[in-house]
Amino acid sequence: MTRVLVSLDADLASSLALRYACQLASLTAMELQPIHVEEVEGERTSPGSGWVRRTWEAALLETGREEIARLIEVERATCQGTLLPARLCVGEREDEILRELNRGGYDLFVEGALHRFTAAEFTARLRSRLYRLAPCPIALVRNLAPLERVAFLLAGDEDAARLGEVYCRLLGRAELTVEVICYPDPHAPPREPTAAVEALRRSLAGCGREVAQVQLWEAPLDQAAEGLRDYGLVVAALPSAGQRGVSRLLGRSSATCLLVAQP
Repeated sequence: MTRVLVSLDADLASSLALRYACQLASLTAMELQPIHVEEVEGERTSPGSGWVRRTWEAALLETGREEIARLIEVERATCQGTLLPARLCVGEREDEILRELNRGGYDLFVEGALHRFTAAEFTARLRSRLYRLAPCPIALVRNLAPLERVAFLLAGDEDAARLGEVYCRLLGRAELTVEVICYPDPHAPPREPTAAVEALRRSLAGCGREVAQVQLWEAPLDQAAEGLRDYGLVVAALPSAGQRGVSRLLGRSSATCLLVAQP
């Protein structure tokens, strides 16, 4: 069973993330482990240790405990995956999530984000410790489009076979329409996408999936970002600092994306 860690706060973005994770779990067997991190604001630190510290942390967690529990219960009735009680902890969000991802051996991390129609917030996420050090792929949920069509976004310089392998491991049993979008980076030297497409085809064939169609997009950024909205999931390599084209496109799009770290 695929193990999924879902980050939850008492907000709309988290509701989107949990509902989308339940959509994924309706396609293949998944165990969903919600996690909520109660962050300490400003410079405030834990007083003392032992009983004093435990009492202080318990008081902080009680603030969000009921709201997180309600969020989970709303989805539990319709969620087809195994939805576990939330893990609650106090600390710095990225540190606590990374600790749990490494401890629990998860196959996927899911979090939500409301779309801001700007690439700035997305770029900040890419540079964060969480995204740079996560030991598994990350699904960034930004809408609840029907999960029927999947697009692999290729710039030409990523390990396309690895994208296919990750997809097969997570969703290889799902009957979804798989398409490929080649989007050459306008800031990089031209690359022939044929080799990447063929590597992806071979990788997907390993789990019985076929590519329905391949498209070459050379549209302006905003038009291309709008086009991605037609897909329930966009699979892409986690953009590096030099991959400005893909990074800007994913940042401007409201599509939910599965980001896969490259070797």
